Amino acid sequence: MLAAGDTFRAAAIEQLSLWAKRLNVPIVATKQGHDPSAVVYDTIESAKAKGLDNVIIDTAGRLH
Repeated sequence: MLAAGDTFRAAAIEQLSLWAKRLNVPIVATKQGHDPSAVVYDTIESAKAKGLDNVIIDTAGRLH
């Protein structure tokens, strides 16, 4: 399962969603600007509910 946690970069969600569709992998995503930690939480809860063992989380990758 994929998590579109990079809610800041323009087109990040769309790009990851396209790859999820191509690979036939479930994805949890929201709109740009939303809380990335909520996306991650929802993804992990969804993966547990579906009995999935692997989750890949795309993050903004900013270093402060």
